[in-house]
Amino acid sequence: MWQHLAVLTVVPILATVFIAVEAVLARTAEVADVRAANRQLVTAEQLDGVRRALNNETLPTLALAVVRTAAGTQPGLLTPTAQLQLRAAGSQPVADARAETDAAISAVQAPEALPVLQVTVRALERARLQADTNTAHLASLSAQYVRLSDALLTAEHEATAGAAALATSRSRTATAVADVERIIDLSAQASRQLPLAFTTVVAVPADREASIKQLQAAMGSYVTMAWRSSDLSSPELRAQALAAITDAQTRDLSPIMARETMRTPTLGSADALLALRRANGVRDAALGAVLHTALVEAARASAADSASVQRTLLVTAATAALALIASVLVTTAVARHLTQSLSDLDSAARQAMEGEAVTSDARGPREVRVTSQALERTAMGLRRVREQAEAVAQGDLQRALELPAMPGRLGAVLHSSFEAVVHAVEARDALRAELLHRATHDALTGLPNRTAALAAVSSALHGAEARQHAVFEAPWRGVAVLFVDLDGFKAINDRQGHAAGDQVLVAVAERLRSAVRPADVAARLGGDEFVVVLDDVDLIEAEAVAERIVHDVQAPVALGGAPALAVGASVGLAHSTRGASVTTADQLVAYADAAVYRAKHLGRGRVVVYDAQLSDEAAARRALGVELRSRLASGELAIDWEPVLGMGSPATGAHGDPGSTSAVARWLAVPVWGAEEDEDDDARGCARSAGADLLDLARTEGVCVELSLWALRAATSRAAQRHATDAGATAIAVRLADGLLTDPDLPDHVVDVLVSSDLPPHLLTVVVSEDGIHGRAVVAQSLALLRAAGVRVAVDGTGATPVRDLLHLPADEVWFSDDAPLVPQPGGRRSADQLVLAVSALGLDVVVGGVSTSEQLQRARECGAVAVRGPLAHQLAGQLADQLTRQPTQGGGPRPPVTTYVAPAAG
Repeated sequence: MWQHLAVLTVVPILATVFIAVEAVLARTAEVADVRAANRQLVTAEQLDGVRRALNNETLPTLALAVVRTAAGTQPGLLTPTAQLQLRAAGSQPVADARAETDAAISAVQAPEALPVLQVTVRALERARLQADTNTAHLASLSAQYVRLSDALLTAEHEATAGAAALATSRSRTATAVADVERIIDLSAQASRQLPLAFTTVVAVPADREASIKQLQAAMGSYVTMAWRSSDLSSPELRAQALAAITDAQTRDLSPIMARETMRTPTLGSADALLALRRANGVRDAALGAVLHTALVEAARASAADSASVQRTLLVTAATAALALIASVLVTTAVARHLTQSLSDLDSAARQAMEGEAVTSDARGPREVRVTSQALERTAMGLRRVREQAEAVAQGDLQRALELPAMPGRLGAVLHSSFEAVVHAVEARDALRAELLHRATHDALTGLPNRTAALAAVSSALHGAEARQHAVFEAPWRGVAVLFVDLDGFKAINDRQGHAAGDQVLVAVAERLRSAVRPADVAARLGGDEFVVVLDDVDLIEAEAVAERIVHDVQAPVALGGAPALAVGASVGLAHSTRGASVTTADQLVAYADAAVYRAKHLGRGRVVVYDAQLSDEAAARRALGVELRSRLASGELAIDWEPVLGMGSPATGAHGDPGSTSAVARWLAVPVWGAEEDEDDDARGCARSAGADLLDLARTEGVCVELSLWALRAATSRAAQRHATDAGATAIAVRLADGLLTDPDLPDHVVDVLVSSDLPPHLLTVVVSEDGIHGRAVVAQSLALLRAAGVRVAVDGTGATPVRDLLHLPADEVWFSDDAPLVPQPGGRRSADQLVLAVSALGLDVVVGGVSTSEQLQRARECGAVAVRGPLAHQLAGQLADQLTRQPTQGGGPRPPVTTYVAPAAG
């Protein structure tokens, strides 16, 4: 029973002690805050002394720099008399000013000011060295002193802000600190006006506008701070600040430093500014005195607040002691009152234990103990539940599972619930991580995707911009983007299949990771295009990485038993510090893309750095695209004809004799630019010489469909004209763009062209790409309709279509492109024979491209080809072309009956 009474007595006493201790600690903390605020104000005062001395050093240093050299300044604005005076004084004013600055630095004792002071001293030594050795431009030297002054002013603001934060609960100290902040700002803007004005006057016109902006900013801030000086809390401070601002010697500063005077200085402008040194010094000294007065008042206010807090502390301690005594007295009285009741409860409990009837409703000590034990067990279980819930909330899922469950069935149910919650959270986190990875990474290679790459470039550009704003950052280092485009990858995909292509892409991705630093980013944009982001590199380092990538990528890729495959890499490099100004990630990637475009056309397997010339060529290509659209609209294009030589002709002979008379099976119509009247257009000529042929340009501009329709109309029109004469029938072939094949109205377009030109359908062969018809039912249906109308269909490709799909090709012929494996090459003869055998077995004719030698002609004959294309076909068809056209050929090569034909505009 007395144990319970002891608990009832101790708890209120402990609560009272706890409250008293908390109050005492709070008051003690307030005293410490007031003292810390006072130390921060001392730090601000010492830093302000250094800053004012530094500003006073600026003008003599700049004046001496003007006298020492005339380069980069306008010495005519300084009269000969002033120049003689400055030369006579020599470096003594500078030495005196430096001594004053050094003395102010040495006077700084506050530990809080030492870090910024050390940085300032190092920067000041570099600025003095540049001034003494005359190696800095006047504007640069002035900018260095301004940055030093700004750094000290920032440190002062941090000190006063710290003091204000510590004194927020003390109104008098907070008001005094606010006064100190206003006076520091006023003094800072006043002390820098004259050096900035002198820099503006003697600066070259190219640098003057920037100096004027700095000067006007300082003057505007000074006017604002001067106007706010009327808000100072102390009348003495207001009067002293007003006297410093309106002093007769300082009033002459503003008119001389007016914007118009600074913008068009005249002879003697610099003299006038130098003459204001004394007035400026008087004002600085007066404002320094005002600051000292404000700091003294702040110290008084903090001392008063400290004394007030200490008094409050004493009152709190006394109140706590009285409360403690009262708690003890009250607790003792309550204990005496409960003693009898507890004794009765004890007697009743004894009676119950002895089996006697108990009429009292009061609970005895035994029941209290049992209840207490039950509550203790319940509390223990609830505590475990709380700990598990807290572990789940904090993300410590493992700890939540390891904690023991609350006893009983309820504890088991709760523990099972926690296990379910933990597993659900783990599954959610895993799913979120997987979705994030999928959203930002390529599924095949595991590299970051385009979104992540652009984010990496953007982040690197922001980091580079931040570094460039640092005082001593090297300006030639920045961000480089390497645009990697694989050479020969499409051939691997077509010949070996997409599975082999995927293995090559994975191997290339791993090589890119190995070629760059761990902090760099290698990403896949899509297809065979990759991007590498290099941060904090110069152009030479970036080029070295690009060359390493070109070298590493071209190594053969082993495919697990199959012959190794090899691809090349063309790399376009764009650096953020080279060429046009880079502001966005998309812009830098676009520059790298333009550079890799140039690398492709220069021969592949090389590195091209983006520069201004590439920008001009890109503009020229855009202009060429506009011209293409214009010519398509007006019909001002031409047709060039490529011969398709039949293998049964005398020209090919039984043994491929190239000297026999040729017979052309048909002519392939190729749209070209035609004759140019404005050959002086250097930009357009440059774009064309860079490889911007008409078909590539049409793909880039998205007008392949329009160009195909134009070529179809022009070719059929010319063939119909020849067919209508005595020259005989001329069979032609026209390539159709992939985009046109998906048009359901394709058969109607072709039939309309044949009807309008009156050309027999059997004289027209439409050539479609292997990729354009694969897996497209609407294309197969359109081509079947064309064949039913009498038009021949040829499928052009590399032979990558599986043999099982050849049966379903809606075609009469199969054209193998120039890089198809039908020319002699190691290990390629058997596969070529099998491919041609499969095509021939289906009743399809074979036309081989890229034939340039008699050996390749013989090879094509052995494969069962019915016709050939390529340089040798041009040579063998030359004699017939000359006989039929009776017109001079262009470019030295053979031509069909009409070498170039300009068709009228459509519609």
